[in-house]
Amino acid sequence: RASGVEIIVAINKCDKPNANPERVKQELMTRELIPEEYGGETIFVEVSALKNQGIDELLDNILVVAEMSELVAPFDTHAEGTVLEARLDKGRGPVATVIVKKGTLKRGDSIVLGTVSGRVRAMNDFKGKTQKLALPSTPIEIIGLEAVPAAGDNFTVVKNDKDARALASLRIDEQKKSLATKPKKLTLEQLLQSQEQEEILTLNLILKTDVGGTLEAIKGSLDKIDIEGTEIKILHSSVGAITEGDITLAHTYGAIVIGFNVRPDSKARKAVSRLSVDIKTYK
Repeated sequence: RASGVEIIVAINKCDKPNANPERVKQELMTRELIPEEYGGETIFVEVSALKNQGIDELLDNILVVAEMSELVAPFDTHAEGTVLEARLDKGRGPVATVIVKKGTLKRGDSIVLGTVSGRVRAMNDFKGKTQKLALPSTPIEIIGLEAVPAAGDNFTVVKNDKDARALASLRIDEQKKSLATKPKKLTLEQLLQSQEQEEILTLNLILKTDVGGTLEAIKGSLDKIDIEGTEIKILHSSVGAITEGDITLAHTYGAIVIGFNVRPDSKARKAVSRLSVDIKTYK
């Protein structure tokens, strides 16, 4: 709503015996989403993803809203879009699910996703079928990346692999500059003194997980932690194993590394013993 986009509400799991779509509508009315049947402008569709109920009606309504709002995207240009999810697949390496916002994504395209470059070696649709191209509004799974991008990263297609690596390298440099000022390493005496002076103590974290969805969920949970006189600062978060770069960053900024469903690789383990960085791993 803040970005001014059209909103369609899909009420899922309506096949369940205890489903109560009316309660959902009433609760959303308090958020100023008034259903059409109550004189409002918001389209509500009752669906069941499990039993494929209401899906056609939902798609029809999306098309109607898109047509009335004149929502169009150019397809005869280089592809741009957003990373929806990313993970490290044992058999296929880094895999990203993206949605094309404009242009046409083709197999063989050189691509940059955030700070990650690559070439689209293969594309699969939501049914796992191989595709040669993806038009605007198409979600597609791509393989052929050099690393795992972050969910929410924008992607763009560039002329060739050289340009892709150069753009990714430039973005990495910009990311490093944003981490500019190196904090002082606090001694116990300084920590106690800062507590007396009621200064805010900061816990620096580096967060690594197996998939992007998990990463966003954990970051969301950490954001909700509120302890007076302290703050949690996530210096870096990404999908994939804990690397030597993560350990070096943690050592530089006095951070703790948290891994969920991932472990340090061999270089990272050597760096830990050398730099004395604290790593916590969870499942």
